[in-house]
Amino acid sequence: YVVNVESWDALNVRARADASSRIVDRLKPGSHGIISLRGECVPKSRPWASRWCPIDHYDGDRRTRGWVKARFVRDSDCP
Repeated sequence: YVVNVESWDALNVRARADASSRIVDRLKPGSHGIISLRGECVPKSRPWASRWCPIDHYDGDRRTRGWVKARFVRDSDCP
């Protein structure tokens, strides 16, 4: 789930692990469907919050692949 993002804002999902990369999706806190980690967050040499994590975002029939900063997502149990 999305954390550290204001309720009126959204988390940008990027095409590559780079803040200047193209935005491929936007995840609003509390209403974003399922976010699935699809690999290790990188680079391992950086502190956890500074790493980029590869994700799949499922929202209904739509799936988006991209990258988000680790500090903006957390694990949760499936309902």
